Amino acid sequence: MSPTPSTTDEILHLDHLTKHFPVGRGLLFSRQRAIVHAVEDVSISVAKGTTLGIVGESGSGKTTTARMIARLITPTSGSLRFDGVDITQCDGQQLRALRQRIQMVFQDPSGSLNPRRTAGQIIAQPLRVHDVPGDHAQRVAELMTRVGLSPEHFSRYPHEFSGGQRQRIGIARALALDPELIILDEPVSALDVSVQAHILNLLDELQRERHLTYVVISHDLGVIRHISDEIAVMYLGRIVEMGAASRIVDHPMHPYSAALVSATPSHRGGRPRTRIVLGGEIPSPITPPTGCAFHPRCPKARLISGDLAIAPERCRLSTPPLMPGPDGRMVACWYPVEADDNLVDAAHAATVTVD
Repeated sequence: MSPTPSTTDEILHLDHLTKHFPVGRGLLFSRQRAIVHAVEDVSISVAKGTTLGIVGESGSGKTTTARMIARLITPTSGSLRFDGVDITQCDGQQLRALRQRIQMVFQDPSGSLNPRRTAGQIIAQPLRVHDVPGDHAQRVAELMTRVGLSPEHFSRYPHEFSGGQRQRIGIARALALDPELIILDEPVSALDVSVQAHILNLLDELQRERHLTYVVISHDLGVIRHISDEIAVMYLGRIVEMGAASRIVDHPMHPYSAALVSATPSHRGGRPRTRIVLGGEIPSPITPPTGCAFHPRCPKARLISGDLAIAPERCRLSTPPLMPGPDGRMVACWYPVEADDNLVDAAHAATVTVD
């Protein structure tokens, strides 16, 4: 199967993508293995040359989704089409060819760079692995210059660079094969705040120069807002809200999105947002709640029910599908956030959740 170009500007399409991980045995003497519901029924479309940001707490499934897109792990079910081809069916030489078009930049540059190889060797490795013809040393020098490193650093080892410089090495390595799609998993979370803006600006410049498509994974909605065209908010393996970045950040419609937005500084420099502090922790993906997975922590559910100890029956028993909102976004919530909702007080009052 050879890749065939898509007839639209869509470069990536996830259709009902699901990933389950079997873990050890369940209860004592049980013969059934427990299942981690890491990603459930995720459908996303990404246009060429744009950036999709995927945001959520740890355990929301965003990194698992990224690794499926990169074909580092295989989905349990669903399809993943890249430039019109279902890449979940690729293997062998097809998968090798795919690696040249999809690259990944990892969260921790210290852990993702081989400490026994020099910067030049690390950047040149994809060229060697894929038997790319030409002068590799010249190509590496060009890449190092483009990401803000000096070619004189060719022979230095990763420990001799700062965190920001190591991440630039990772970006240069990802660019070596001229990919079309780059997946960035928490690309600046391990860096000082003063360095983060420089890396984000570099990524923006590279995207415009090379017409790259990005999928950016982060728990930081401020970072996602800065770099993304579209945002997908994930909670316990599911997308709960998806749409234009500015709309979601300025006017979140899902209560979970509203809580994430409340924790980020105002990008317009206005008065600080009032924090919506959610009670409890994200539930276990082994035993996810029935109905809406967010209902045990949802302040809007408490407002609707009028009972701070229990959510409405619809939230507890029925899983909301992604439904179109009034401005084109998609929201998975039976009772989307409205302008006059006081989620701050509801979250503060609901200190005990028992359903």
